[in-house]
Amino acid sequence: MTQVRNLDMNIVVDLVSREDVVAIALIDNNVIRRYEEEPELDWDGNYVYDSKYMTFSGHYVLICGISSELRDINRAKGNRLSKGNDGKQKICMVIKNPGSTEPFELLTLDLFESAWKSKGTDDDIIFIRAVGKQM
Repeated sequence: MTQVRNLDMNIVVDLVSREDVVAIALIDNNVIRRYEEEPELDWDGNYVYDSKYMTFSGHYVLICGISSELRDINRAKGNRLSKGNDGKQKICMVIKNPGSTEPFELLTLDLFESAWKSKGTDDDIIFIRAVGKQM
């Protein structure tokens, strides 16, 4: 087991883009709920938890992968589209949220990172690789 502090979002994207890797991340579910209630806020990946507005709601989600499908990106919560280094590729996170009735949810990278890096989460994430089994 390896512990890394201040893991860069690009590394998270790289790892969960692999077919044999999933991740479990601790997020502040209130960040996602607050986005749903106030989408006009500046959700640029630098959202700062402020106890004046909401309390921390630690919540684990399963990161199933990344989608670059345009229909998924358009449906993603956050819909501030994230672009690759070339400025062309746009992607979103595919997660299973046990607190949701949906089979899966789509989040922009900015919104996911805001919820994942929120105060109280300590940027906790565990990567799981399937060994000896094709997924």
